[in-house]
Amino acid sequence: KFLGAQWLDARDIIVTNNTSGNGKVLRVKTEIFENDTKVFVIGGFYGSSEEGNTIVLPKGGSDLTADVIAASLHACEYVNLKEVPGIFAANPDYVQNPRIVNELTYREIRELSYGGSKVLQEEAMTWCRRASIPMRVRSLLHPKNLVTKILQKRNILEQGVVGIAAKEDFIVYMIEKQDHPFFFQNLLSLFAEQGISVDMIGTE
Repeated sequence: KFLGAQWLDARDIIVTNNTSGNGKVLRVKTEIFENDTKVFVIGGFYGSSEEGNTIVLPKGGSDLTADVIAASLHACEYVNLKEVPGIFAANPDYVQNPRIVNELTYREIRELSYGGSKVLQEEAMTWCRRASIPMRVRSLLHPKNLVTKILQKRNILEQGVVGIAAKEDFIVYMIEKQDHPFFFQNLLSLFAEQGISVDMIGTE
């Protein structure tokens, strides 16, 4: 079916700072999309500075391009097609046949990306996260499969765990930070007194 797609140069849409290779998106010229065209084709990973220089975006720039455009246009959903069939609950290089996560939150995918997940870079979903636009990761080979959806909130009773790691004698503590200048110092001192080593502190 002919959709009448229109090509748009990302340099005419995405305004960045002047740091090529690590460009920061400042804004999106959404007025360019205000015509009767239904489908737009846009090159990813680059934009243009206010001075007119072509600026390359950081790692994950193609995903970042889609992220900023979807958020700026207030899209109902941002669909990201990947080589993988979705986001796995564990690394398939180490765990055979891991389950695909059906739903997870932006906070959870952010923690997974910090922990080594390479499906989505944290910087490449910031705009949609702030705009509360749901994302969906689908298979490039099977795009009709719904696969993984990323939301602001989800029902944890339907799926309690989204990512799994294994280590002997490993415990996760959920602690609410108090507004005190020596909070972390006192907290870590308490662990030290009990002979408990701290491997990681997630500030989320």
